[in-house]
Amino acid sequence: MSTLVLRRHDKQSIDRAIGRAYARLRAQPRVRRTFARLLEVVHERSALLRTRTEADGHHVSIDALCNLAIFWREHERAPQGWTGAHGHVVGVIGSLARHLFGGYPTPHFLGSVWLGSNASLDREQRWWFVRHTRGLPFRRVGLPMVMTRAMEHHFLRSPDHLPVLHALRRAEVLGLGGRAALANAIASTPLGRTLDRAEYWRAVIERLVACASELELARLPQLIDYLATFDELPRQPIAELLAASERLRGTAIAGRLAWRRSRWHDQVWPAGLDGLAFDERWSIVELLDSRELAAEGRAMAHCVGSYAWRCHAGRSSIWSLRREADGRIASMLTIEVDPRSRTIVQIRGPANERRITAGHALLRAWAAREELTIASSA
Repeated sequence: MSTLVLRRHDKQSIDRAIGRAYARLRAQPRVRRTFARLLEVVHERSALLRTRTEADGHHVSIDALCNLAIFWREHERAPQGWTGAHGHVVGVIGSLARHLFGGYPTPHFLGSVWLGSNASLDREQRWWFVRHTRGLPFRRVGLPMVMTRAMEHHFLRSPDHLPVLHALRRAEVLGLGGRAALANAIASTPLGRTLDRAEYWRAVIERLVACASELELARLPQLIDYLATFDELPRQPIAELLAASERLRGTAIAGRLAWRRSRWHDQVWPAGLDGLAFDERWSIVELLDSRELAAEGRAMAHCVGSYAWRCHAGRSSIWSLRREADGRIASMLTIEVDPRSRTIVQIRGPANERRITAGHALLRAWAAREELTIASSA
């Protein structure tokens, strides 16, 4: 394919993404006008709209400009005053965001908060950016964890390629005196993707830093998964906790780890019911042992297989929304329910896709029937 054809294809893809963005913002005229101004200045003063940059079927740059436009009330400067930037999308968007919100220097990687969806956690991270670029120390921007000066020092010097939550967790470990190898290993576990249960995980990390010489980093992920099943940090030595996690891991791998059915119920939607096609049947079922979780993980290409310990400890309940047609059954959505709060906390399609629409109406109907709340970040 020639360069000219590739460029034409990129332009068509970008134009379609812009059209979809305008459609999404139809009911928000002020956001649409701000989005239009941002498109104009970015087109004139960067190469951001000349190359297609996609993730999960969405145009990264267009989504970022939409997210900036949604925050129009916080803009302290007009887009037209931006002098422009070139390079990676994170750097260009970060430069534009700094101009819009205050101009105080921010680390390069922090510009990544403007990429991605408009979910609640993403919006909260954007508020951190706004407050910091107006001169507020990052440890005071409203984090769900206590950040010391030492942690802030390490955070602001994080490598450019790190996502913000990963950088925060890494900085936490370093600020508590942990070595870089331990910090990188902890941030590479699920702890690098969430700040939930901040006090509990702070206590865990303090113990890991203190016992780092006894810890094999290769065994850290399974230890973290095991510790996630507790409400309070166990008092046993690290060696005993590792041994216990090994025993439970062996049971899960062998397919022998099972747990009790939750208080909620499976549901089946027969073919032709409520607008469904006459050649398809939908159902939602609870997964009740490690073999079922592993099969769901393989079918959906995500990590739900690692949730066996959480289910066994009663911290999670995993469900699969499935479609049956032409004699074949296919998983469409994997759902995690937090039994304690009666909340659906995760909804994922294949490869952890979050924007799958097929089956969502059925899922919402099931949640209403079972009196479950769907978290805004799900």
